[in-house]
Amino acid sequence: MRYLILIWTTFFFNVVTINVEGESVNLNRSKNVQISDDVVDGEYVGGLNNGTPVYKNIVNKRTYNVKNKTELIDALKRSKRGEVVYIKDDAVIDLSNVKKLIIPGGVTLASGRGKGNSKGALLFTKTNGTRPLIGTGGNDIRITGIRIEGPDTEIYAKGNALAGKSAEDLKKNRLNYYRKNMYGVPVSDGVTSWHQNLEIDNCELYGWTYGAIHLRGKGVRSNIHHNYIHHNQRFGLGYGVVLDGSTALIKANLFDFNRHSVAGTGRKNTGYEVCYNKFMENNNGTWAIDMHGGKDRNDGTDLAGSDLLIHNNTIRLNDGALAVVIRGIPSKEAKIYDNQIICINKKVTRKTISSLKNNVSSKANVSRFDQNHFIQQRNAQGKFSVSNNKVEQN
Repeated sequence: MRYLILIWTTFFFNVVTINVEGESVNLNRSKNVQISDDVVDGEYVGGLNNGTPVYKNIVNKRTYNVKNKTELIDALKRSKRGEVVYIKDDAVIDLSNVKKLIIPGGVTLASGRGKGNSKGALLFTKTNGTRPLIGTGGNDIRITGIRIEGPDTEIYAKGNALAGKSAEDLKKNRLNYYRKNMYGVPVSDGVTSWHQNLEIDNCELYGWTYGAIHLRGKGVRSNIHHNYIHHNQRFGLGYGVVLDGSTALIKANLFDFNRHSVAGTGRKNTGYEVCYNKFMENNNGTWAIDMHGGKDRNDGTDLAGSDLLIHNNTIRLNDGALAVVIRGIPSKEAKIYDNQIICINKKVTRKTISSLKNNVSSKANVSRFDQNHFIQQRNAQGKFSVSNNKVEQN
């Protein structure tokens, strides 16, 4: 058996220090990016070239070679830091009713998406309420080259509970119908991390009604890059990447058919850098990038996360959709700059573009939907900087 060297994608960072409950941690900030058309840092955005998986940074080291559920579960139980559990490229593994796969700290779980146009191994579950399918058991984990499929790609749990209701009925029972739309079927997460330095790259994740990737607690310094994340679109939920008290670099991903492709709870120490991604227009008419505020949590604050950087993304929007909504005031600052916003099936006049030179709603309009303004801060004002975002019509 021959072994080749494991190659890691090279990123260039500077460092921002934030405090997490008295503990100092670092949020990686991307710089010195090499980008050409759909290529970022030498790899295609989303790991796709014209719809075909192509990726150069494939894992070749293999400590364990697995091809079915039994072998996968056994290998993950036995694997140790520095080892690689490699799933056969054409493996299709049904993990329905599996409670949770835990990857030990320092272990890489890999397959060959993008090698010779391979789609990579498919891990899937048909079990609603799987939360999560894959979890972290320590720091410094990498998940790469795998397809991770959830049980439900639809918007509504059991059809739209709001449909056909009278105005009087909706006035009395709207919240109950909302809950049925969201939780009428138990929701699911694809990958959940509670640990530091998680890397997920060159994966395809879809069908997760809560979140495809859920970063929680002290799950700081995650690096989510070159993934194709789509059809995570449950009504009221449906997140591509969702953060709660954690930080991440979210870079060079392709997002489509997610309610919010990137979102955060806005709790203390929730922060992200979202850059060089492509957001397609199929996002259910809401907005691509979100950060909740205190009003959403009903905690008596205006807090909307910590350090929020959103730059150099391509964001395509259909009628009624927005690019970014920050629903409060971050503890550090929200900086939104150098993004390209492309309006699909929407007339953008010269007057509209002129009014969008700073790409931010006026204070008078900030509390309401205004289709001429694609980047908004809501509920409270402050620590919000927007500049050099280009708006155009397709």
